[in-house]
Amino acid sequence: MSEIIKVFKNVNTQTHVGAATSLTLASTTASQQAVIKDVTCPGVRKADLDLDGFTIMSTTGTDTDKDLNATGNLIMGPSSTLSIKFPLVGPPSTQGFEGMFFSSSSDTHNYMVGDGIGDGLTTKMTSIVNFSTANDRHCDSATACDVAGVATFFRQYSGTCYMYQSTTSTTETTSFTFGAGGSVQGLTNDGTYLYTKSQSNDSTIYRRHIVNAVSDTLTAASNFEGQGANQGSFFLHHNGYLYSKYSASSALMYIMNLSTLAVTSVSSTNLGGYSCGACVVTTLAGESYIVEQGTDYWQYYLIGGSGGFTQMSGQSSSSTEYGNAGAEVAPGVAWIFDEQSDDLYVIDMNTKTWVEIATPSQTATKGAVHDQFGSRLGFCGILRPQEYAVNYDAYCSGILITDGA
Repeated sequence: MSEIIKVFKNVNTQTHVGAATSLTLASTTASQQAVIKDVTCPGVRKADLDLDGFTIMSTTGTDTDKDLNATGNLIMGPSSTLSIKFPLVGPPSTQGFEGMFFSSSSDTHNYMVGDGIGDGLTTKMTSIVNFSTANDRHCDSATACDVAGVATFFRQYSGTCYMYQSTTSTTETTSFTFGAGGSVQGLTNDGTYLYTKSQSNDSTIYRRHIVNAVSDTLTAASNFEGQGANQGSFFLHHNGYLYSKYSASSALMYIMNLSTLAVTSVSSTNLGGYSCGACVVTTLAGESYIVEQGTDYWQYYLIGGSGGFTQMSGQSSSSTEYGNAGAEVAPGVAWIFDEQSDDLYVIDMNTKTWVEIATPSQTATKGAVHDQFGSRLGFCGILRPQEYAVNYDAYCSGILITDGA
């Protein structure tokens, strides 16, 4: 029996983005063994050198520039794999927030920009511009998405939808009839379609393709109520599901699966006479919630959880509230505006805490310009995800021994 001995050098140039992954540096078959002499992988931050599921060593260095270096004689037996393993890179992060606020008072049309990182209950915008004080941007609901890299905002009022873009946001880019006239109040999107529904207890879902502008309808497997008008709650989308609640005092929230069209429901608490609005937030821990502010309380629902809403202390005292005025401004942080005293409520689901801001225009917040909202208002925004990428070169050298005849 003879052996074939080879000296090898492997070089891998890779980019690691976000998710946990593994890179194979060297491997042996059932008839091979290897002696690893050197492994060098500079600037990879956190990484482990792994041999058949056992960690040989981990990176060293600072948090921003970690190197993985190994020298000596590492013996690889037959059918073995030497790899570099990367964990999930950091908590969810964002590269910015863009939002629009619409109302029937002096803060008629505001465009906001934030860092998207947030600071809990003291999260603020980096800039805000008031485009109009004409009191003519009445709003039932608003929603936002990314269209070809441009933040795009939709305002719905009395069956007409108005589109705005961050690049030309002072006036609407276009407008179109959407849904069943004045009976539709809610508006949401999944990045491809806009969705709305009548407040009536029926099964018709109206949708419109955001890019090609083709409209059609879906028929739910069973009837359910949409967002109501005065006192109305919300109509939201998250991860392939629509979430609908009629009013602040409704006992149920309906959930429709957009793939199967099946409808289920979960229990909701009585928030009092009026709902200021609601939105979906996703915390730094990766948990997604629906949070809603009402007259007497606020509440949250863990999406995918086994229970219904949990009621929390924190009242708005709102009255004659039309429209959904809530949006996520940073991971896990919701801003919800109120018409009664022109206040802002900040809910941080990372810590499940709440605060009322009586003067949203203050420099520490930059949530308004005039602190005048009227009774028909809407707020929407887009958080742009930022994937943290690591570019690296991995070098591995050694001796490969193959059994021969």
